[in-house]
Amino acid sequence: MGFLEKNKPLKSSKTPISINPLWCDILETYIATYPLQELHESIQKLSSFFKSADTTWEQQCQYLRAIEKSLPSKKSICNSTLNKINLSSNFTIQIESVLEPIIVGIYFTSIEPLAKQRCIPIFDSCYFLSTKLPSNHNIESIKSFNFDSDNNMALEFSKEYSKYITHDNYTTQTLCQKGIAIYLMLDFPLGLSIVKKNLFETIYFLIDCLMIIIKRVKNELEENNVLEMSQNESKSINDITVFSNSLIFSQHMNDAQHVIKTLLALLSRFENILRPKFELIKESYNDNSIELSKIKDLLNGCITICSDEIYIKDVRQLTGMTLAAILNLLGPLQYVNDLVLSLFFVWPITREQESLIMSLLRIQTSTAPIMEHGWQGEYPTIITYFCDNAITSQMKITAFETMGMWLQETEIILRDSNVENKKVLEIQAIFDSQSLDKLMSYVWNNCDDPVDAIQYKVKTIFEKLLDILSIKRKYENTDDFYNQSFNNLLKQLLLMDPYRKVKYVLLLLLLPRVGTNAFLKLQADFVWRTLEVLHNTTIAPRSSQLLATFFEQSLKELLEVSIKQIDFNNEKKIISDTQKEAVTNDWINIWLAPVCHCLTSSNDTLRKNIGNFILKPLFKIDPLSFWRLLNVIKYDNISNGFVKDDHFRLNALITITKVARSLDLVDGKMLIEDGSNLHDDKKIKLQSLRNAIYHIDPNLRIDVLGLISESQKSITEVTSTELSLLKSFFELNLNSTSPEFRQKMCGHLNKLFSRLQGNLYAQWRDYKSLLKYVENNSSTNKNTKISQALLEAEELKRKIDISQNFLNWLIELLVASLYPGASFQRVSSALKIFIILIKTFGLGNESSLTKDFVNKKNEPSTFPFQLPLAVTRNVKLILNCLMNPFDENRMLSYEILEIFPSPLPGIESIDDVQEILFWAFQSMTSTRAGESDSGATIFSLIFSKYVLKLGYDLDVELDKGPPVSSLGMEINDKSTTFIGKLMVLLEKQINIASQNLLLASQKYPMHGTLLALQYIFKKLDYNSTTIKSNLTEWQFVHDKIISLINQVCQIVLEVLSNPSPEGNVPASFQEMEETIEELVFSSDDGDVESEEGPKHQVILSCCWRTVKEASALLAVILSRAPMATTLINNEAMLNYEQVRNGGALFRTLLTSIRHRGAFSAVYPGYVSVCSRLLDSSQIEFAELPKTWLKEDICAITTSSISITRRSAGLPLCILAIVNSEPSTQKTLLPWAMKILLNIGSQKVSTDDEIDQQTVDLPQVHAFNILRTIFMDAKLGADVLPHVSDGFMLAINGFCSSSWAIRNCSVMLFSTLLQRTFGTKKTKDEHHSINQLTSREFFSRFPKLHPFLVDELTIAVNQLIKPTQNKTEVHPGLYPILTLLSRLHPSLMESSVLNMDPFVTLVKSCCSSPIYKAREMSARSLVPLIASQDLIITCTELFNACEISNQNELHGRLVQIQYLMRGHLSRNLTGFDLTKEFINKMELMIMSKIPVICYQNPCDITKFLFLEIMNEFVFDSKWILNEQDKRKQSELITLMEGKFAKMRQTIFDLSLFNLFGKSNATLKIGNFLARQQMAKVVIKSLLSQDISEKNEIIVKILSDEEYEVRLIALETFFEYFLEMDIVHIRTGSITPIIQSKLIKMIFHGEQYPKCFQLIVELLVLINSNYPFPKSNLTSSKQSSKFELEEFWKKLVWYMEKSKSSSIIEATLPLLGALTAEIWDETSLPHEIRSLGLKKWAEYINRNTKPEITLTLREAATKSLQLFSRLLFKKEIGFASNDDIQYFISLYIVLIRLTQDDDIDLRRTAALIVSEAMSLEDPVGCDRARELCYEYMTNQYSGSLHLYVALLQILTGDVKPDEIIKSEVAPSRVLFAIENPNIYKEDLVDIQLAYKYLRTAIKKERNGLEFPDVFRKDIPRFCVQQLGIVCESASTREVQTKKNGPLGFTSLPNVFTVIYRVIITVLAMIELVSDTENVLKDVRIIIDKLIQDKLQLHPLLNDLLFGELSQKYFNTITKGEDKDGNEFMMFVKKEFEKLFLLTT
Repeated sequence: MGFLEKNKPLKSSKTPISINPLWCDILETYIATYPLQELHESIQKLSSFFKSADTTWEQQCQYLRAIEKSLPSKKSICNSTLNKINLSSNFTIQIESVLEPIIVGIYFTSIEPLAKQRCIPIFDSCYFLSTKLPSNHNIESIKSFNFDSDNNMALEFSKEYSKYITHDNYTTQTLCQKGIAIYLMLDFPLGLSIVKKNLFETIYFLIDCLMIIIKRVKNELEENNVLEMSQNESKSINDITVFSNSLIFSQHMNDAQHVIKTLLALLSRFENILRPKFELIKESYNDNSIELSKIKDLLNGCITICSDEIYIKDVRQLTGMTLAAILNLLGPLQYVNDLVLSLFFVWPITREQESLIMSLLRIQTSTAPIMEHGWQGEYPTIITYFCDNAITSQMKITAFETMGMWLQETEIILRDSNVENKKVLEIQAIFDSQSLDKLMSYVWNNCDDPVDAIQYKVKTIFEKLLDILSIKRKYENTDDFYNQSFNNLLKQLLLMDPYRKVKYVLLLLLLPRVGTNAFLKLQADFVWRTLEVLHNTTIAPRSSQLLATFFEQSLKELLEVSIKQIDFNNEKKIISDTQKEAVTNDWINIWLAPVCHCLTSSNDTLRKNIGNFILKPLFKIDPLSFWRLLNVIKYDNISNGFVKDDHFRLNALITITKVARSLDLVDGKMLIEDGSNLHDDKKIKLQSLRNAIYHIDPNLRIDVLGLISESQKSITEVTSTELSLLKSFFELNLNSTSPEFRQKMCGHLNKLFSRLQGNLYAQWRDYKSLLKYVENNSSTNKNTKISQALLEAEELKRKIDISQNFLNWLIELLVASLYPGASFQRVSSALKIFIILIKTFGLGNESSLTKDFVNKKNEPSTFPFQLPLAVTRNVKLILNCLMNPFDENRMLSYEILEIFPSPLPGIESIDDVQEILFWAFQSMTSTRAGESDSGATIFSLIFSKYVLKLGYDLDVELDKGPPVSSLGMEINDKSTTFIGKLMVLLEKQINIASQNLLLASQKYPMHGTLLALQYIFKKLDYNSTTIKSNLTEWQFVHDKIISLINQVCQIVLEVLSNPSPEGNVPASFQEMEETIEELVFSSDDGDVESEEGPKHQVILSCCWRTVKEASALLAVILSRAPMATTLINNEAMLNYEQVRNGGALFRTLLTSIRHRGAFSAVYPGYVSVCSRLLDSSQIEFAELPKTWLKEDICAITTSSISITRRSAGLPLCILAIVNSEPSTQKTLLPWAMKILLNIGSQKVSTDDEIDQQTVDLPQVHAFNILRTIFMDAKLGADVLPHVSDGFMLAINGFCSSSWAIRNCSVMLFSTLLQRTFGTKKTKDEHHSINQLTSREFFSRFPKLHPFLVDELTIAVNQLIKPTQNKTEVHPGLYPILTLLSRLHPSLMESSVLNMDPFVTLVKSCCSSPIYKAREMSARSLVPLIASQDLIITCTELFNACEISNQNELHGRLVQIQYLMRGHLSRNLTGFDLTKEFINKMELMIMSKIPVICYQNPCDITKFLFLEIMNEFVFDSKWILNEQDKRKQSELITLMEGKFAKMRQTIFDLSLFNLFGKSNATLKIGNFLARQQMAKVVIKSLLSQDISEKNEIIVKILSDEEYEVRLIALETFFEYFLEMDIVHIRTGSITPIIQSKLIKMIFHGEQYPKCFQLIVELLVLINSNYPFPKSNLTSSKQSSKFELEEFWKKLVWYMEKSKSSSIIEATLPLLGALTAEIWDETSLPHEIRSLGLKKWAEYINRNTKPEITLTLREAATKSLQLFSRLLFKKEIGFASNDDIQYFISLYIVLIRLTQDDDIDLRRTAALIVSEAMSLEDPVGCDRARELCYEYMTNQYSGSLHLYVALLQILTGDVKPDEIIKSEVAPSRVLFAIENPNIYKEDLVDIQLAYKYLRTAIKKERNGLEFPDVFRKDIPRFCVQQLGIVCESASTREVQTKKNGPLGFTSLPNVFTVIYRVIITVLAMIELVSDTENVLKDVRIIIDKLIQDKLQLHPLLNDLLFGELSQKYFNTITKGEDKDGNEFMMFVKKEFEKLFLLTT
């Protein structure tokens, strides 16, 4: 009874209760009568209630609440004695004589349901106070108390209620309000008793109300029809639907809904009272009785409403339920059944029924709906009628739900042992095979319906059907038959396509009935097949649920079998642990191998889904499964068949352990270091986890974090080992670019920190308890226990210290991660973790924590320490992040700062805040969107933190503008003053824009100010006292801001509504072109002409951003501010006119703007406004969107709209309204769809065709609007009933004479395909998961079947019967064929729908002379042919192949090819059908070889036939889709035997035609045929050994036609790609192919594609030695060439070629050859060095960021082929220069690990991992560090290393130039951003510094550094430091507003200062004149201190904090003369920044 939900929130219009003067008279009379009496508190509150004339509804409710509180509640009465609840007699009299009559009047007078509910507890209190309760009353006695007693309260209520249920009293209340009042009375005992006493009067009153409503609706409809006819409006506007949107209609529907709802509640609740009265009716023929008359009216009224579409869905549903309740009361069950059938289904009826219905009730019914089908006497016939004919989703849900209920009732009857046998037999007879097929068809057709409710209902049908069949089997005692039936059903489901979700849903329901053995018997590899589809995320949840149930049931079945086998003497039948373990192992064996295979699969998604969906259920069933699986993964040899790919063993290990950890099967104590307990199977090696943390797979890395974090128990200890692992994890994983990774990381850290917090609480509590114990027992002799307690306390202290140190380290890491220029993902991760820390541990104090905090006594906090989170440094760093260019980071920063206290630490004074605000003002008024958003965000923060909470009075501009009073009103409140200043600023900007839009766009943009106001208005709390106490000011502010928004929009509309807004300069500016310069230069701001960019670009950007923010601000106001029809006497901010005008502005913007970005930005705001209005309880506001919708749609046909570009914003204008409707009441959408479809289907007149050049046709707008509605995801389910009409409209539109309509039809058709079939879940749109079967499609859209048949008939007739010898393609042909091709063939299609008309028509397209028509017909034929009909169809097509008509021959062959691909290649046929096809295929094909291959003169059809042969006769790949390996092997063996003769025949034919026949006469398509012949020959040669094999291969590769050479190379490439490396290198044909390929390159292959394939093939054959060492001489000695000559030839190609594809192909081979040259030590050193140098230059040049991705990939591949030498321990360098080239290659690798392309980064990491022979591949960051480490260790003795590292440290740009560019930055509107968000220069600098120092330490005494290192470079670095510091201290820099962190917070400035400092620190190690260098450094630092330069905190702490103090101490004490101690300190402090690297 969802419609009767009592707790559903009631909308309120908040209309105050009107005070009845009689109530005041009652109170005044009593007071006058007893003037000296003390008034009870409730009477006092009542008096206050009357005195306030202007009391709002909320205040009145507060008074009622106060009255309620002043009276003893029912609960207190129940829990008190009589003495405690008795009031004085005066108070009792007051309550009875004053309060009771008045509160009853208030209840019936109030029109708000919530106000009535406030009265209910007062009724209860009054009733019990005026009733004498028994002395032993309690809660139970109160509950059972009889409320019928006539005390004063009941009498007053009953008296007033009798008046209320008449039409003469309370006439101001609507019928809806009266219905609600009666309905609410059923919720409290007194009301219920009053209704019960007046039950029949109440029902009669409600019946009268219902009849009044029906009459009113009828009258209004008649009047509306007359009005419509008189006005002669457009025919497209239906009279009913126009009326249904009127204000009056809404009121009528509201009245009907609540009256019927109350009637239904009364009929249901008082059934026992009503039934006797209703049953007497059928025995009484007195037409004059009131009972008969009322029931007749009620029945007729209900039938009228149910059958009339004028009433909304909710009203009709309620009415249907009411009608059922009435009929149910008329008699016993059988009588009611007969009556229902008589009323609605059976005609003619019996005499008795006719006398009752016609003579007695005179009910008006229509003809029986299933009259034409006849009546078979069985209920399913009725229900199936509705199931078959339900069109809308709601109808289907109701019909299927009814069917499910009927099946459930049937099951109950069959299970009842007392039911007569005759009845059981009757029921059993119903479920014959035909009925079962019918019921099953509902399941097949609807189980994948997009509406979830339909899926659920048909699932219930299937489940109940299985239950009934199981019961029926018991009755009939035919187990074999039903077992066979279940098995057939199971077999059918198992053979179904694995990507159908319905398969797993139905198998899950079938599983308990048939058992797991039946599954395994029919499909032995069921587990593997089901696990395999888990790689698809759509199917994974369903299939995994089936598997989890399967596993659980299989173990249960095995245990049951084991128990049965126990000795019968054992009465308890208890299974022993040993037996149970054996059974469990048998159970594990069922799934162990396939699960292990999936866990070690190369498919990431499959591995992830196994971990997410499968492992946890398995481990829950039996923990033994975890240990067994773990040991197999850890120790199994890959040859045993469990581990599929050894590379993914670690992935599997971590996944398994993580799931086990989440179930607490393992904990942190099971982690051990290598070398200890290695043979303990229940221990996990730490090294495995470390390897996983560094692993290249992000899923594996995040799983390690999950392993550490997961635990079922929140108290599980976080060990120090786990914290150590966490450190390693954080160091390398904060920079992950994967959003999924970061999201999971935050989820795991939430759990982990919660556990850590719990640990710390518990440890601190235990620690204090131990200390207390020691203190209390120190004087006793318990020395041993005290010592033990102290040891435990010390251990706890150590654990707390470890946790604290870790958290402090983490905070420092997060702070370091916020450095200027940090990557987006690093900042995002740091801020998210910061938020988690705050939410978990709270905010700490600014002061540092003392190390001995745990030794303090009387610690006030229960937590051992507080983290330094909200400290000044952190606040400023996070505040600076509000300027981050990424929205997400700004939002996260804002969230943190909002959590921080007010004022923010370190920003307390008003001057500090003002500085921040001025800094934000600079950004807010920027032309760039990101900067303006940052500034607006800071304005919002300041408003929230300082203006609202602290009342600061701040200025928003540097130069104070006009006072706020200039707006037109005196404003005093601080918050309104702040907003007023922003409005003054906006008004100033508007004035400038109205005079000179260009100047405003360049210097005074408005969008930032609008955005700031938007953020501020979002913050407003309209219920706060601040706003309510300054109501007038706030109303003025709202009115003024709306006025300003209108002005803004009018200014920019001219630009945005231009026909070509892009590149447009307003006409006014074009006219002023000569004077605009003077206007600009005359301003005070100087030159603004070219600074921001092209004028048109600047203007357009400013305009569309302005309208975006203006509309968003308007939306915020209209959707949040309180509104009322008038602002008089209420707290509303907006009146009706303001809201209406706001909506009009939105509509103007959407229907006028032509810039897509602009109107798309307006749309979300309009949606939010419409949503609020449609949800409003105030009818005037709720009707506005409906009026707007009608006007917008009418405007399409009644006015000439010309907005072009897919109707611009008009579709969004309409979509916003239909999308905003509440999901329960969709009335606007069906109306709009009906009108739009009608408009779109109208034919284009001749006049329209003439006008369409300048004015868009109404049909075009209708098409575009429909397309937009169909595209909207939110309306996905709601638009499905209109999809059929949409398809018909689109297909008919293809035939329109108007190009615009045809164009729109294409777009609409494409949208409908996507809506129908869903978005592509795989790349292949013809994959089964992206398709529907014809059964499903035509079940959902039955109207399309006849329509498509008719349209296709017309199209095919036009195609194959040309007129005047000219073939024309019908415009609807391709769309229909495209639609059919998207369907999916199935094993169960043939008997469902009649697809024969489609098949015949599509087949006939094969003779079309148009190739595309033949191909499309072949595609669309595939789903029309069921798999079991494949052989017959292919045979028919082959038999019809004749060469007399080549078009027809080609068409039939194409159809055969697509049929075989569609069924065989996708394995839809199954094993048996495939086997049969192979057996029959030979005869089928052999009969046509002579005709097609010998007699056929056409090479194109010959080519197609040979292509089919290659694909299905010579190639067996299509068989590999059979998942059962045994069956696969059997099919291949069968194929080899059956096709041997056919293969030989085709081979001989191809070989002869290829070489034995002259090709002097060229024919069309000859090269295509020769290509396929070459392919046949090569495939045959590769599978057999003949003497001429090598000669034939060489001849094919030497063929004069490049197409033949190309197909040969492709075939060889495919062949070698499938082979493993050993077979390639040992193959007999490999040497000859390799030799031939090298010669082809050397002698110059001309065709680029062939050349590319040759070099790729050479690398594939042997990447280590592509140039074979065997002699390459041919018959002529002059053809001999050596390795170095071949290498030079390739270099020549590289340098001479202008084709990038040639270079990309050659680079990898060049790398492999260079490696081969370096391996060949016999070659001269000069050749080796030259080769290395040349190749290294190519690699370095082609891996730079600006190079194209494909070329970088080729260079990376080349580097990969050489990498085995890069990390080789012993390399014989010919010269020192060779080391330089090797180092340059390491630098290239380092660069590639930071490439912007993730695949390149992964490849570089794999290169490092494989070349270094690491156990597991490492991630990019770790690979980079390993490169640095290896390079440093190997080449620390070479100066080239130091040069390379110094180059990384210093960068390429001069520091002073960078600072100068930042002092005066470019203000171009769209700045070029760095495309690589992954690369972080700072980390590279740190690593270079780290390893440079390592190398210097290692070689300080062993390497002779030249003077340039010891003198020149250090001095130059110090000079640069001085220059940088001096540049950063200039007045120009100091006067800039650079925010809380100063000038050095700019990323480029921070990096350059960092570079300079770190270079100085590095070179100090080598400097020969240390003292002088240090002196210079100290002078620079002194200057910085003197200038008080503000540095970024990460540098500030070093230079102005402890460093300056240390420097002072060193000077005053005269110590450290050589500066060593000083520099050691500098390094130590500086390395605080090194948290970003390991």
